Amino acid sequence: MKRPLYLTGMAVSVTHQRQGLGRLALDDACAVAEKWPADAIRLDAYDAEAGAGGFYDRCGFTERGRVVYKGTPLVYYERLLR
Repeated sequence: MKRPLYLTGMAVSVTHQRQGLGRLALDDACAVAEKWPADAIRLDAYDAEAGAGGFYDRCGFTERGRVVYKGTPLVYYERLLR
C-alpha cells in the first residue's frame, strides 16, 4: 500500500466489550482514513487467547504477519479501504 494509516492504542474495557463499541470505533477510523486519503488501515493484536485477533478478522481485517516484539508475540492486520 502506498498510503496506509496505523491504528494504535485502541482498546475497549472488558466491562464494555460485546456492545458494538469496538466495531463503531473501527468503522469511524475507516471513514476518517478514507477522507485522509489512505488506502489501508494497519494494526496489531496480541497473539494470545485474550488478544483481539478474532474480532479484527470479523471486522474485515486480514492477517499479514506475526512477530515477537520485545518478547511479546503480535499479529499484524490490514484492511484495504478501496
